[in-house]
Amino acid sequence: MSRCGCLGVLLLAVCVADASAQGFDCNTPATPTLVSPVVLGNGQPGSVTRAQLQAALDAGGAIQLNISNATLVLDATLQITRAVQIDGGGATLSGGNARRVIEISNPQLANYDILLKNLILRDGDARTASGDEFARSGGAILNDHGSEPWRAVGLQAFDVQFVANRAIDVAQDGGGGGVYLLGMREFVCVR
Repeated sequence: MSRCGCLGVLLLAVCVADASAQGFDCNTPATPTLVSPVVLGNGQPGSVTRAQLQAALDAGGAIQLNISNATLVLDATLQITRAVQIDGGGATLSGGNARRVIEISNPQLANYDILLKNLILRDGDARTASGDEFARSGGAILNDHGSEPWRAVGLQAFDVQFVANRAIDVAQDGGGGGVYLLGMREFVCVR
């Protein structure tokens, strides 16, 4: 190869390396703010039920939990099926050691994003869920892609703690006591 050809290849390699370096960002993203959220609760523990929270999730949009630092023990798994933003304000959502906390699905076959912030997700237990090993994965959060569009849903978690969640003990592809996400577009977990 001529000197000119070698120099051209070297310059091309440098340009490609420089372009790819610009596409990768290790900076912590800014915590998103909710715009005109639906406020659930009156600031007191017990002022929100799982059914009220599920109804807000079914409607979609921004949700602000106003139950102080209280724990809401769920009597059923919360289902997220559309774009939602939840600011827990330091509240805890608990599966009560009996069920998963959140399950994500996409029955509308749409692209959407989920934001969770200022929450503790604890005591989720997926070990006895009905179904295959994937159904028994993700004690706090499960996205079992199934036949839904691949990479259609994104999840961002800011200041979310995953505490004492459990999933299937032994499985080739199952597990994930805290989070099990299959086929997600992205998962961002900050702090």
